[in-house]
Amino acid sequence: MPLLFEREGYWRCEHTDAGVFFVHIKQGVTQASVLDAFMDEARPHLQRLQPVLYLNDATDVQDAPLPMQWHLAQHMRRNAPFIAKSAVFGLTPARAFLVRSIVRAAGRDNVRVFPTRAACEGWLLDGATAAAAR
Repeated sequence: MPLLFEREGYWRCEHTDAGVFFVHIKQGVTQASVLDAFMDEARPHLQRLQPVLYLNDATDVQDAPLPMQWHLAQHMRRNAPFIAKSAVFGLTPARAFLVRSIVRAAGRDNVRVFPTRAACEGWLLDGATAAAAR
């Protein structure tokens, strides 16, 4: 898995052999400036690799305050043209509910929450989408 970018202790982003844009957020992003820094690093890769199959490991993410959730929804809306499908795993039921709310606020219908990485990859890599992303 080639490393695309990393900020030690915060996030790691890889492009898997299957063509998935894999992000592991290693701690809660609770400040807009930190989220903006992540997006500044991610966006050029999203543009270059589009249409992206985006997989987010949120296992280590802490609850973010409501203003941060709205800020995330705004970034999701801006990134939508570059992403074919998104999947998230590692969320508690309460966090999964919040993520689904953020997804709705961002106007995205191609994002799903799953309990495991394998379930995410299964959905992301179905035949039609996987072929389009290569």
